[in-house]
Amino acid sequence: MELGAVLIGMVVAIVALLIFTFIFQWIWNAVIPDVFGIKQITIWQALGILILASILFGGHRVVNLYSVSPHPIAAAAVLKHVQDVDHKQ
Repeated sequence: MELGAVLIGMVVAIVALLIFTFIFQWIWNAVIPDVFGIKQITIWQALGILILASILFGGHRVVNLYSVSPHPIAAAAVLKHVQDVDHKQ
């Protein structure tokens, strides 16, 4: 990969993160204070909540885009089903 493509990818990722953070902050500030009586949050607090949620709930996992199935057991089950269907025909 060339350096230009890496830099463009990093800029796109940062911009996407900022947009997602602003949307999260906007939804939080529109709903949560009225429902629970909690004060509104800043952009940095929204980013912190998103990072914490990612750590706690596993959003940091890397997906292998080159695998046929996301899980080997699922792949084995699909293969067995296809073989069973072929034998019945």
